[in-house]
Order: sequence, then structure tokens, then C-alpha cells
Amino acid sequence: MLKLTTEVEIEGNLIINKAYGNTLEVNDGLKGFILESMKNGLTQTMEKWGIDEGDPIVIELIKGGFIFDSEIGFQVENLHTVVNHSHTFFGVPNGDIYRDYLNNDEEGICGFISVPYNRGSLVYNIDIESPNYIRVKSNDLFQITLQNNGKSHGYYSTFQNKNIFIDKKVKDYGEVKQLSAVTAYLERIEDISRKLMNSNITPLFIGGDHTITYPIIKGINSLNKEFQVIQIDAHSDFSPVLNKKSAPIQHSNIISLISEFSNLKRIYQFGLSGFMTDEELSGLTQHNKISSNFRKNLKNVQIDKNLPTYITIDVDVFDSTLMSAVSYPNIGGWDFNDFIEFIKLYISNLNIIGVDIVEYDKSKDSDGKGAILVNNIILELLGAV
Repeated sequence: MLKLTTEVEIEGNLIINKAYGNTLEVNDGLKGFILESMKNGLTQTMEKWGIDEGDPIVIELIKGGFIFDSEIGFQVENLHTVVNHSHTFFGVPNGDIYRDYLNNDEEGICGFISVPYNRGSLVYNIDIESPNYIRVKSNDLFQITLQNNGKSHGYYSTFQNKNIFIDKKVKDYGEVKQLSAVTAYLERIEDISRKLMNSNITPLFIGGDHTITYPIIKGINSLNKEFQVIQIDAHSDFSPVLNKKSAPIQHSNIISLISEFSNLKRIYQFGLSGFMTDEELSGLTQHNKISSNFRKNLKNVQIDKNLPTYITIDVDVFDSTLMSAVSYPNIGGWDFNDFIEFIKLYISNLNIIGVDIVEYDKSKDSDGKGAILVNNIILELLGAV
């Protein structure tokens, strides 16, 4: 006998499964069905609506854990995102992350996932709409077109002087909606990362503040396989963790935390600039896992080409004349040619398992130029993912 979970909550046209943290965007009709089921019971409502167990509505709700079989119980995979039906990154198709995760025998898929977490700073809160604004603005810049077989035509990069992103599957999986409970939300990101890193999907996470990198890499570490991290950032994010039990994870201490993971072999930092305390500098230079490279020092860094590599990019690495839509603008930072040189020197030769791009703030981008820069970064990176 099917039952509606008591853990369902409705916010606008979003239904939330409080037991698992997953969400589902619904139209007014499905919303009405759920509200009536909550009031009169699922069985009675299904009979009234003329719906049986094989109806697509019921199947979708079962997959999300909103409906379960009371005789056998049900447990949903914590792998759900809310797709944006109005816009996708560069006009690519929407994807069902849960179905693609289950169909792991398919060819590799490059998947966009926005993560609007903005609680990693005690001083600044990034506009929660920032990732979706990047998504919307991407369509002003470029449209990725597909062949009849569903793979990308590719496009020519005038910066790299070659055609890139040819014959690739690409989808927009939507957004990991922010939950009110910080711990539950970070655990959800970790769970998504762990599952995707063990699948055919290469994720491109669009933040949000830099805190999201911690649960993503924690998920990678849990797979018990050696890997390495490349951090492109104006700041080391190596601040001390004062109290691991009570202090929240912050964007300024993620590298301190990540460096302790047992399966992480190396962290390569590029673009560091500005000022550091003596404690921070000595901690970096003496750490046996961290290789720190300052400002525009890009050459002669030996990176293991065989290890799975995760890349995290804080857009404040770029000079403030190019990227001012960040909490901490950078004087003397990278220009776009520095980024292209970095791609040519390293990225194209690596085994990349995932990327995040973080710290863009819509509230500081009145003309939208910062969002366009982020989308240019994405387009150039796709050629190597």
C-alpha cells in the first residue's frame, strides 16, 4: 500500500522531503495533488484523480521518496537537484542526475550543477542567486549546439587557437537547493560528490562561496583512491581551524581541512597574491602536501599527470580590473591570458575528475561583466574536461 511521507513540506512550487533533503519542482497540478493527498490521504486522492501506481506522477514521487510502500519501506538516494526549466548553461539540455547516475554504462557526461551556498564567511554573504545568474548570462555569450547523436559540435577557441569540446555529452543538472540546516546541506553536497565521482558524470560545480569545495573533496576522499587538487586562488585559504568540533567550516580554512585527508597526495596552489601572516606563510612552505606558487609564477611546476585531479577556481584570482564581483578584489592578479597559459601548460594533460568555480557575487556585478568572465572561464575549461 502506497503512502505519502509525513516529512513532505511545500515552499511555493517546490516540494521538500525533509527526511532526505531532496527537492522536486512541481507545476500547479502536481502541487494540488500533493496538498489534497496531505489532507485526505493518498489512496483516496489517487482514486479521485484517476491515478494508479504506474502513473508518471506517482513514479516521480516514489523516486524522490515522497511516496513509499508502507509494507516494505523505502530509502531514496540522496542525489537530487532542481532543474531550471527557463535557462540552462549555454542552452544545453536539462539532465536527470539520478537517472544518469543509475545508467553508469553510458558514455561520459559533463554535468553542470549550481551550488548557491553562501554561509562560509562571517563578514560577507554572496548573493544566493549568483550561480543561477551565471547560468542565465551564459546564454548571452554562447550556445553549445549538439549533433543528432546528442554530442556537442564543439567550438573554436581563439585564445587556445583550436577547436575544443568536440563530441562530448553535456547536460545541466540544475541546482542543489540550499537547506536551512548547514550541516545537512554540506553532507548532501558530500554525498552527491561521492556518487558522481564514482560514475560516468564529470561535474562542474558553480558556487557559491569556497566552502563548497570542502564537502566535494571530502566525498572524493571517501572513495579511498589517491587524488590531487589544483587550487587557483588569490588566497591560500589556509587559516587555522580553531575548533574542529564547534567552529563551522569557512571559506578561509578549507585548505587547512582538506590537507588532512588521507587519500589526498598533493595540493598545487596558483595565483596567490596579497598579504599573509608569518604563521600562514610558514605553514604553507613547510607543509609536505602543498606546493604554493605566487602571483603569475606558472611555469616549471611538476604535476603528476596520472593521478585523478580535482580543480577549484576562486575567481578572485583575477585582477580587480577584470573581476570586481568578489568579496576580496585582487590587485595585481591574473589577466585572462594568464589563465589560458595555465590551461595550455597543465590542464590539457591531466586526468580531471571535477571542477568547481566559486566566489562570484552577483550583488557586486551591476553590469554583468563578472558573470560573462566566469562563463568564458567555463567555455575554455570545457575543452580539457
